[in-house]
Amino acid sequence: MSTLGNWRTTGVGPVYSKMSNLVRYADTDVYAWLESTKQNRTLR
Repeated sequence: MSTLGNWRTTGVGPVYSKMSNLVRYADTDVYAWLESTKQNRTLR
């Protein structure tokens, strides 16, 4: 299973749409998810 597939099953990744057996990600959803995961610093 791919990383995105793992994320879909755990609810971690970006929003997706599924039609039959095809999974699609909207560009805007991917960019929004990337923005939400940004960090200002590294934790130790």
